[in-house]
Amino acid sequence: MKNSIVPVGGININKFTSRNVIPWWRWIFSKSPEYSALTFFFLSRKNSTSPRFFPLFSEMNSVQIVLVRGTRWGKLDYFQLKGINLFEKITRRKQSSYNWLLTSKYMTGSKFGLNVALNMDDPLYTESEIENIIAWEKNIINDSRRSVIIVTSETTKSYLNESGIKSPIFIIEQGYTHNSLVFPEKNKTFSVVYSSPYIDSKNDKHGNHPTWGADLFIKEIIPKIIKADGSIEIHLVGRVGKEAGRYLSEYSQVKLHGLVTFSENNEILKKTHVGLYPRKFDNNRRVQKIYEYIGANLPIVTFDLEDTKPVVELEVGISVNNVDEFVNAVIKLKNDHKFYTHFYDNILKVKNNYSWQTLAGRFDQLIFNSFPSN
Repeated sequence: MKNSIVPVGGININKFTSRNVIPWWRWIFSKSPEYSALTFFFLSRKNSTSPRFFPLFSEMNSVQIVLVRGTRWGKLDYFQLKGINLFEKITRRKQSSYNWLLTSKYMTGSKFGLNVALNMDDPLYTESEIENIIAWEKNIINDSRRSVIIVTSETTKSYLNESGIKSPIFIIEQGYTHNSLVFPEKNKTFSVVYSSPYIDSKNDKHGNHPTWGADLFIKEIIPKIIKADGSIEIHLVGRVGKEAGRYLSEYSQVKLHGLVTFSENNEILKKTHVGLYPRKFDNNRRVQKIYEYIGANLPIVTFDLEDTKPVVELEVGISVNNVDEFVNAVIKLKNDHKFYTHFYDNILKVKNNYSWQTLAGRFDQLIFNSFPSN
């Protein structure tokens, strides 16, 4: 299983307030743990990081987060990640004082003496993935420990069960960052927003990436929105590639914010009116971005995908099949107040179920209460 580093933005490393976060060097010399679970987390200073794991784990009451911070030179991240693997191996004796290890790597936990919770928010749906998970399960069983798997949707859970996976599987959905009950004033101009770590066109670095390539959005959707209603502002949060930037520079309605922290991203979202998910490629996962839009009270316009199924299930936006329908949905949300309010009101009814605080509480209860230590 790959280590996912695909998010909305970075984390401000100078603003840690969670009591369960401890720097790696301090952890080495710490006394017996007050937590039943352990996880290792690398936090880059320069590159984007997962929008799920740190926000979720930092809200949990059962987990000690051993933190490794990146340097000011982002190119060293690769070597630091390799170093963490070595660090995990040489600290096995200290890890044995915990009951659970939370990880996204298949082989971690073998002969560590720990029960292991495997987090799978980005399943690959390949034969080799299933083979690796089955081998991982056998290693855990041979070590007389328990294994559980955390996924984000019923689709993934059913797939794993049907593929012969024996571990108990729990659903902990994607969530959103909950900063404050006080919302800033909306932008005076009706505005839509798209947030992604990279927003690239064809010849940019990530131009052909199924997630970060944004040609459809840049070259078709944005021009059609502006042609239909030139008063709409389009806010983009993330690193914009050079070629993408050249296309977008033609439109004064497009506002670029760059790659920002989770909290800054959240504040930008709250000021806009509609969240966009302008991708047609379907990973058969759950997109965390949808839940960030929900947390910011934004009705959503998306293409009809498994990735974005909650939009329809929760009735928090419009799911369409082609570009023209996408543009028409944006225009209708702007012009039809009753239509907009329907989705807005539904968001207010369901959003608290998907805050990281709520999901962290469920994680604590489902895993550590249902499966106490040996």
